[in-house]
Amino acid sequence: MDIICAYLSNHDMAFLLPIFWRFFMSAFFDKPSNKDDTCAVKLEYDKNNVMHLDEVPEIEFDMRMTSVNDKYYKYVTRMCRRTPEYRDFIYFMKHNLDINHCSFYEGYSIKDGYIIELHHAPFTLYDYVETVCTKQMAQQGWVETMKICEEVIALHFKFMVGLTPLNPTAHELVHSDALPVHPKIIIGDWKAFYGEYNAWVSESVVRKYDEAIALEKKHDSPELPKILEYAPVTLDAGLIKLTEGDLDKLIIQSKISLLEHNQELLKLEQK
Repeated sequence: MDIICAYLSNHDMAFLLPIFWRFFMSAFFDKPSNKDDTCAVKLEYDKNNVMHLDEVPEIEFDMRMTSVNDKYYKYVTRMCRRTPEYRDFIYFMKHNLDINHCSFYEGYSIKDGYIIELHHAPFTLYDYVETVCTKQMAQQGWVETMKICEEVIALHFKFMVGLTPLNPTAHELVHSDALPVHPKIIIGDWKAFYGEYNAWVSESVVRKYDEAIALEKKHDSPELPKILEYAPVTLDAGLIKLTEGDLDKLIIQSKISLLEHNQELLKLEQK
């Protein structure tokens, strides 16, 4: 085998150092007793500080994960939102299916120049990621991030996720649990998802499903939430009546009072 020689810069060294460290540790600490030292990577430096190695190490990447947690679910959820497929789906929903107006505020739509956001309901995007991850882990004993993203995005294109269009204000109210979302204004067959993935859903998803079904049975049609009812605030001035002249006097008097106050402050500073 030809000997490979290369002059390494600081950048190259930073890249290759983890590789060399891995082989060093393998050679000195993980070496089986039935193998000799010839299996280790041999590194030599000449007088010009040129590194000589008898072979190029081959790196093996294993993207499979055998254990996951809440932090991983959140990471995959962010990955799903950043995929081009997810963004294409959101654009398709807004501009091709005309899902571009708020479910609560009439006249609030993209056509009028306003911002519309699609909210996952009754299950969140995190819930879909967690469920798909649990399914894949149960079936094969490991998961891969991109495989989870692919299945979650596929659920969107199959319309097996629940979505409702909201303006930013309504969206914040929903996330703060101040504004309930009636199942009748949810777009997508979220019940089909629950039926197909029922064996892998969490207790939180079961609770959300039961609450949505109960709300659907209690109210056949969505009612206007109290938080969105028109409730103007009025000011009762009593018997005080101001003419145009009286208002001018008040304005002039307030300016005079402010001027006198500033003059007093100036005198105090001079002292």
